[in-house]
Amino acid sequence: MLERLEKNQRLFYEQAIAPLYLGKVHHAYLIETNNNEEQLIDSYIKEFCKTIILLKNEETNLLTEDKLIKLIDTNNYPELINIYPESGVIKKEQLLQLMEKFSNKSIYNNYQIYVVHNAEMLNISASNTILKFLEEPEENIIAIFLSTHRYKVLPTILSRCIVMSLIKEKTFFLNENYSSIFLELVNNFVSKETPIILNFNKYYENLFQTKDQSIKTLKDLSKIFQYYLENSSIKIQSINIEKLYLSNVQLLKIIGIIDEFLVNLQYNVNIKLWLDALLIKFTEVLNEVSNN
Repeated sequence: MLERLEKNQRLFYEQAIAPLYLGKVHHAYLIETNNNEEQLIDSYIKEFCKTIILLKNEETNLLTEDKLIKLIDTNNYPELINIYPESGVIKKEQLLQLMEKFSNKSIYNNYQIYVVHNAEMLNISASNTILKFLEEPEENIIAIFLSTHRYKVLPTILSRCIVMSLIKEKTFFLNENYSSIFLELVNNFVSKETPIILNFNKYYENLFQTKDQSIKTLKDLSKIFQYYLENSSIKIQSINIEKLYLSNVQLLKIIGIIDEFLVNLQYNVNIKLWLDALLIKFTEVLNEVSNN
């Protein structure tokens, strides 16, 4: 993946990775993700963090390189912490837990790194908490903030970071571990056999009960349909489709509906009413197909 990063994100590689080999490590980075696929972003950031940790490990030699790589790749390296929004916000309590954990000396005498995903979702108290952490940085603690755009992040945080950007890539990653109920939902979209409305109570119970579940479900649906538009086929787990009965126009409409309803979820909505409206929109598009 590091080779892919160097090839596809040359500027980012030169700004982020190359200086590490010269011993230039900063205490805080802000990386503009430019709406790339989450899996792609995660893989690149992991390579960035892995390089930092591996180079430091060459000095201490407390772990073999293979052991260290395995720990990082399996998300079991204890001093690489990812912080994600909870219900659309990053809370002060999450950062206080991080600070408490990093108040202890590194187990492996290495860098302690925390990655704040969707940094624009830091609430005011969380932002103030992290600022205290940034103003007097410990030598071995590195902060990485991720945001779709630098100016969505508070200026007080931005000013303390080295700012870098990923360019937009068109590649779509498909998750290899979708749940069976989600795959059934996908099949309902791509098959004429069962109207989506007949099974929607089951989908609601498993995929749409909370705002976070709904966001994940819609993003995964959108990703699959965009992948089909790029590749003219879908091959994931039990789904292997070379030709949809949905036209590209219908797929684009569905993706547009998903984008619209994801925006609506940023506000305080009644999830059941939101779902009813979403289902009506989906059904209208699917009925266009069946009536043709």
